[in-house]
Amino acid sequence: MVTPSTTDPIFQPLTINGLTLKNGVVRSSLGGRVDYYDGSMSDALIAWDRHFARGGVSAIISSNAGIRTDGIAVPGYASIDDDRTIPSWRALVGEVHKYDCRYIIQLHFSGRLRRHWTTRSASMACWSR
Repeated sequence: MVTPSTTDPIFQPLTINGLTLKNGVVRSSLGGRVDYYDGSMSDALIAWDRHFARGGVSAIISSNAGIRTDGIAVPGYASIDDDRTIPSWRALVGEVHKYDCRYIIQLHFSGRLRRHWTTRSASMACWSR
């Protein structure tokens, strides 16, 4: 097994448009419905992202975060469509910042072509026009 050197470029600080990252390791958005259908965030998401931050990534890009309830693509992802969601986002960002990790929220709006999900069943969905 080859041990990477801390002098490798990937482990050097990286500045993108004024934002300096401690290294070039960025975790991209991951899918996985671990949050609640009402758009609130679960402790599981916070623990998951904390795990990556503790592991040394310099930044995490969130899964899609809906900005309006009428434009959420898929239920089960934390949204940022109401002030009630701010405390959980602050808690998440606070956790990853403990490890000098930046957090990039991927804002999302599906618009008129989104799927309309029903709350009667987690697996039931229908197209609506």
